Amino acid sequence: MVIRALIISFALLVLATTNGRQASVVRALFIKGTRLALNSDLTLTSLQQTFGPTALVAPRHHDDPWSECYSALDSIGPFTIRLQSDELGGPEHVLLGFELNRDRASDLKARTCASVGVVYDVKTDNGLYLGMPVAALLKVMGRPARTTEGNYSFEFREVHQRMTDSSGKTAEAYENWGSVEVKTVHGRVHRLFAWYVGK
Repeated sequence: MVIRALIISFALLVLATTNGRQASVVRALFIKGTRLALNSDLTLTSLQQTFGPTALVAPRHHDDPWSECYSALDSIGPFTIRLQSDELGGPEHVLLGFELNRDRASDLKARTCASVGVVYDVKTDNGLYLGMPVAALLKVMGRPARTTEGNYSFEFREVHQRMTDSSGKTAEAYENWGSVEVKTVHGRVHRLFAWYVGK
């Protein structure tokens, strides 16, 4: 069992790349100590049982995601947490992505956000958070695929080959891919978007 875990962990480390370079992968978001794993059994509806009821907003255009929104406040100020799914999330709307954003929402968008109150610990499983300095972001994520005027784009693809461990158990082959988009203001993370899907 330990050997299998080591083999799979090694495969994750070696095969997660951004244009041939090592990339850090965002697989979960932590809010108030609750781990929200992307591309797992969590759905947008089931998350309302944890954080309270909010509006499930249908896509306005074909490429838009389903989403639900929560407003929050930390030591820096207000921000929104938008949890997202698309057609790959199926009719259950499996959680596939999220956006943390300090930009002031329009009045219409703000009305769809339920409050989760004061939170000081919203961060990704690899340590990204709003207000993070750009130097710390790049230390965690590596070199971005694209950069334009304070915006950073990171992409990754994980390929897991079918393999058998020493006990004879087989780990199925699968592929995951995703992206992290970051907007910075005055050298700090102001908006953070992450998406993680697989097949």
